[in-house]
Amino acid sequence: DDDSKGKKKGRTASRKQQLLELYAACEADVREWSQEIEGKDERAFNSLKLYLYYLQKGRCMYTGERIDLDELMKSNSKWDKDHIYPQSKIKDDSLDNLVLVNKEVNAKKSNELLSAEIVQKQRSFWENLLKEGFLSKKKYDRLTRINDFTEEELSGFISRQLVETRQSSKAVKDLLEQLYPDTAIVSVKAGLVSQFRKKDLCELKSRRLNDLHHAKDAYLNIVVGNVYYEKFTANPIRWMKENRRTNYSINRVFEYDTKKRDEWIWQAPPKNERGKVCRGEREELLGGTIDVVRETVQRNRMCYTEYTYCEKGELFAANPKHVESAKIPLKAGLEPEKYGGYYSPKSSYFALVEFDGKKKGTRIRNIIGVPIYIANMLPHRPDAFLHYCEEVKGLVNVTVLYAKIKKNALLLVDGFPLRIKGENETDIMFKQNLQLVLRQGDAETVWRIEKYLEKNKDYAVDEKFDSLSDDSMMQLYDVLTEKLQTVYSRRPANKGQTLVEKREVFAKLNGNTKAVILNEILTMLRCDTATTANLKGIEDKENAGSIKMKKSTVGKSKLVLVNQSVTGLLENRTEL
Repeated sequence: DDDSKGKKKGRTASRKQQLLELYAACEADVREWSQEIEGKDERAFNSLKLYLYYLQKGRCMYTGERIDLDELMKSNSKWDKDHIYPQSKIKDDSLDNLVLVNKEVNAKKSNELLSAEIVQKQRSFWENLLKEGFLSKKKYDRLTRINDFTEEELSGFISRQLVETRQSSKAVKDLLEQLYPDTAIVSVKAGLVSQFRKKDLCELKSRRLNDLHHAKDAYLNIVVGNVYYEKFTANPIRWMKENRRTNYSINRVFEYDTKKRDEWIWQAPPKNERGKVCRGEREELLGGTIDVVRETVQRNRMCYTEYTYCEKGELFAANPKHVESAKIPLKAGLEPEKYGGYYSPKSSYFALVEFDGKKKGTRIRNIIGVPIYIANMLPHRPDAFLHYCEEVKGLVNVTVLYAKIKKNALLLVDGFPLRIKGENETDIMFKQNLQLVLRQGDAETVWRIEKYLEKNKDYAVDEKFDSLSDDSMMQLYDVLTEKLQTVYSRRPANKGQTLVEKREVFAKLNGNTKAVILNEILTMLRCDTATTANLKGIEDKENAGSIKMKKSTVGKSKLVLVNQSVTGLLENRTEL
């Protein structure tokens, strides 16, 4: 899914240039066409209709009649995109299978190949487009084909379009089949799940919002894979022999029931009096199994866990130096002041220790990193860490209260969930562990900001192209501000009050800067290693929101260590 997105981004960025090069190579005088294309914004060619219009030299591919460009771009235009090979038979939305045609002519074509009459009439036009590079050979062959599909071809379409073909996935499938010979191992293409999410569920996925989409994707893979497997791919050739003459469509699988013997695999939404499935205002399917799927996907109560570990590898962050802070000898018995030493050991994990304060009778608690080289010594020298605390760190009367807190361990610091990342001499660095959840409208705004910054950030925000309005971005700013003051109120380095004070500054920004600032605020609210946001655009710090706490402050906080199972279903808590 990610790979196809990247390819699309690169392709759309060069569509205008591709067209200019095609027209420049034409033998006929095409200066007006070239000037017209040159005068259009690069982003205008994100419209597939517009791109096809110029690839077809402004003519209908099935009739040859001229297409009115202004009429074409209307929402109720009489011109539309058509799949040469019907999408009921093959899931191919590539340019090799798409043409711009008259809606009425397209309706007569239905789910069949082109008629011999259309082929005969348009062949010379298509040949000219092929010769000049506007048409690929594959697309030309599809347009000129008049022989019906064979059963082998149709079953082949199903196998190639619906079954995962990547070698890595096939290798894993083969391995699982060897390990579990009595189990059916079903693979499903990411594109099928993506289409189901967008077309049938009408749910947008934002990787920027939170990490819960991983769990939702896993669930949807099971749903979609199960339906396609039982409907088509368990035995594509047999299915095709039994259903060749039915009005099937691999593009509308979820609008029809799927049963395995007496067991319902999928119950389709009910149909109205016109035979159309029930859809809501957002054009999502309503009723049947999909209501259960939608309710499940819209939950945000998944167990979220992360891997905790002890660091291994390089012992020190730098070469030996003759500096005051180089307190670790190169070898036992060699004085650092005389021979040099190490000053920045890398930590393997952390420990909670208590030691005497500067004031008589006081005891201080701190979390201190256990260096890798010390961790390596502990199996044969149990007092190595105590010696390190006293000799290197200069602590007095040390007691180890909790010997091993792994890196990335979950800690509740005064009730707020944080994961411990690292340390320096004075501070402990954390990242947060609370997933951001927004209402649907605000989540869609995050998705649109994500897409805008991926593809069009060099252009001013355009409500038509980017579906981003000033009102929606102000709404999201207010919602994120409220989140920081409520759900995230105990987050260290909280910027909630700053966002309140800078609201008017934000309101005066242009759309592009608003999108960038909102994306930066989202960084502060994600469970990522990066915890800072560049808020210079609203007259605040460049690295605002860094989650680090003084070791002396952490020691005075209420600390609870949460040990989770891999699934997150089991846990125990230790008050530190």
